[in-house]
Amino acid sequence: MAFQATVINVMIASPGDVINERNEIRRALHEWNAIHAIANQVMLNPLSWEGNSAPITGDRGQGIINRQLVDHCDLLVAVFWTRLGSPTGVAPSGTIEEIERHLEANRPAMIYFSNAPVAPDCLDQRQYKSVQKAKDEFRKRGLIEEFENFEDFQRKFGRQLATIVNEFSAADSRPNPVVPDLSDEAKTLLIEASRHSHGIVMHATYINGGHVQAGNKVMSIRTDHKSERMWVQAIHDLVANGYLEAKGDQNVMFEVTHAGYKRAEQLSTEMEVTPKSAILTS
Repeated sequence: MAFQATVINVMIASPGDVINERNEIRRALHEWNAIHAIANQVMLNPLSWEGNSAPITGDRGQGIINRQLVDHCDLLVAVFWTRLGSPTGVAPSGTIEEIERHLEANRPAMIYFSNAPVAPDCLDQRQYKSVQKAKDEFRKRGLIEEFENFEDFQRKFGRQLATIVNEFSAADSRPNPVVPDLSDEAKTLLIEASRHSHGIVMHATYINGGHVQAGNKVMSIRTDHKSERMWVQAIHDLVANGYLEAKGDQNVMFEVTHAGYKRAEQLSTEMEVTPKSAILTS
């Protein structure tokens, strides 16, 4: 019988002064897979900007990392020591932006702070104060972990990782939620948008009609009102079910959500035809 497992995408987030801890997280995930994956039918997939992101233009560097990695992760593990990182224009650092975006999507994060000593001459006081401030703020919002040295981190993370994976497994054993039925038009929009790096759906209207664009594909709307209403309703249904979110107040541009990407992955294996109401052009 073929081995089938639930995949948990784990984002590794940190500034550049905790390389050993980042490597340990990746090692611990692979070790867990080697020992427990078959018995638990769960695979842990490490994600990191240096190993899984792809170069592309058109947005902030952190914005691209968010779309390519953060929005697809189920669990985030963050580690801090003396540095918070560089501002992104949206958050005090890339790591902080990744954590906040992840938490806003109601997904769990494991946040660690190192108390290991550091030579005063190597310490950036401004960065260190920012780390302490972040520690205080995250402590108010949930449970964080501190460790005294690398060996302490190894012990704590290995034990706590097992606890978190067990929680995921327990959640998977609950009755499956009802998956909303979508029209073929809505499915097409979601699949095509999810295949593009920006995950965008656009709705443009003209005097004699309009069009809906998902990713690089343009769905040509026929000028009859019935066809136009079908595509507009498809967008509304995707927004109502949490698969798209409006960008701005004009209801012209929409972005695929984390739930939308997951639903698109399921749909891509089920849907083989394009709706008759659509004419796709690149």
